[in-house]
Order: sequence, then structure tokens, then C-alpha cells
Amino acid sequence: MAKKKQSQKPKVKRKAPRAPRSIGMTAYQRLLHNPCQAEVLSPYGGEKGFVQRFVQDLTVNAVAGQTAGYITYSPSNNSYVIVNVNTSGTAAAPGVFAGPGATYLGANAAKVRGIAACITIIPAATSYNTLTGEIGCFATSSNTLSGIGGATYAPDGVLQLCNTRTVLAKREYEVKWFPGSLDHTYASASGTSGTFVTTEDADVNMIGFVWRGYPSGTPLNVRITTVVEWTPKQALGIAGTSTPGYGINHADQAAALHQAHPGWWNSLAHNMIEDASAVARNVGRRGMAMLGSAAERAMGSGLQALERNVMRVAGNAMPLLLTL
Repeated sequence: MAKKKQSQKPKVKRKAPRAPRSIGMTAYQRLLHNPCQAEVLSPYGGEKGFVQRFVQDLTVNAVAGQTAGYITYSPSNNSYVIVNVNTSGTAAAPGVFAGPGATYLGANAAKVRGIAACITIIPAATSYNTLTGEIGCFATSSNTLSGIGGATYAPDGVLQLCNTRTVLAKREYEVKWFPGSLDHTYASASGTSGTFVTTEDADVNMIGFVWRGYPSGTPLNVRITTVVEWTPKQALGIAGTSTPGYGINHADQAAALHQAHPGWWNSLAHNMIEDASAVARNVGRRGMAMLGSAAERAMGSGLQALERNVMRVAGNAMPLLLTL
């Protein structure tokens, strides 16, 4: 008796696992966009150094009577500037302070150069009911507010540097740094203070916030985050590098970010859009819920599907109208 041939099961072709989708940014662009969390690296050529992330927390506007001021940070020389005044039209000389990691860098670094940085402000010390004022941010060359020669500046004047500003709300505000034409060069150590001496302040960048009309003497919480490349001083037991690094065009990469997403470097514009979107969605939902309830009583549940579609369209379209 002939044996029946066993039917062979068709082979199932296994699909290869899909590679994660790229968000369209290079590794350096990701670091510029997220200095707080992205993987640290150096985009610069020339002498290789050690790349590290440092943070510093501080408060501004903490003295009774103060309602306005500004803060800037320049990664190239690792220094920040603070001005606090009672009225926004009052001019004052900037106070200059050593930035994040000053103790460590002052003791160990012969020179540094900035790679990425950001300033974050949170108005945590005031309530929703008492919070007032406006805030703006800017990115410009470091000599714009240097205070050289005893120059003084008022928050009202500094606010004119800002192409983005908004009302203060209970949320986080962030401004991100990008390199100027000479930020790829090292700055030499200035003693052991943790600040460094740049060759030309007009060609290295800084970032900053300015505020006015804030509740008197109420602290604003600030965090400065920076990623720098540094080389060691002598007698530390750390050998210097002898192989030059292969650099990339960091200026082009920063420019590409601006071209693709002009507001990538600050959160103020995004915050305004999110606020408008939330209001629009809330209005849309409340209005359509009332409409749907009346329609259901009058015509039955047949309009529920239509109601859901209208709510979805309203939630998506109204934020766009509000931001025009």
C-alpha cells in the first residue's frame, strides 16, 4: 500500500526587525537640542580633550524690591552674568561669576571650549494667582552684554534683543546655545577661578533670559547646564593627547537646525503654542459636549459619531488658528 506523502508546511519567512526611525538629526544636533540628556561628544577638530557635562543651580530676583533682571551664560569662558533691579528701566553693571563645574575646571583644566549648553528657569516660588510679568530669551555674541569699560544695561533694553517673549506662567522655560564662528577654539585658564579667557568675544556666542514685572523679591530658580571639552593642567598625572581630532562643520549643522526648525533653541514659542492648543481643545470639547447633549436629546444617539468627528477636527484646527 502506497504511503501518503506528508504535506509540507510552507516555510514562513520571518521579517527582519525594523530599525528604529531616525529623527533626522546628527549626533551633534541632538546634543545641541538636548544638552541635559543627549550623549556628549566633541564636534571640533584639533587637540582632543575630555568632554564632560556640568550643571549649576542658583536663584535670581531674590532680594526684596527686585522685579526685573537678566541672566546670560557663555560656554566659551564658562561664565554667567546676572543683573537684578527694582524697576525694568534701571540700568546696572553686570556681575560676572564662574559657571558650572568652576571648582573642578579651575583646578584641572588648562583650557576649555564650549560644545553645548542651556539655561532653564522655573518660577516655582510663586502661586498661580500671584504670578505676573513677562520673560524673553536671546542668543547673541558674548560681547553684547560684556560690561567692559563700566557699561550698564537695563532689562528694558536687553528685552529688545529678544525675538521671542511671552507672559510668565507656572512652567519651565529653556534657552539653548549654539556655537559662534570661533567657539571651536580653546580659551585659556584664568587662574583657578574656573573662568577662561577667550580670544575674541565678538565671535563666540552666549544665551540669556530677561524678565520684568515679576513679583517683588520672589526667587526665580535657574539651572545652567553646559558640555565642555577641556585639556589637563600639568602635574595632574593626566597625559595630553597627541592625535588631532577629526572635526565636523559645526556651524553648518547649527544652521541646518535653524532652517528646519527656527524655534528649536528656545521653549517660549512652544509654550505659547501649547497654551493655545490646550485652550482650544478645552473650548472645543466643552462646546461640542453641550452641542452633542442637546442633539442627542433632540435626535437620538445617531449624532454621537458626528460629534466625535467634529470634536477631533476642532481640537486639531483651533490651535492652528490661534497661533496665526
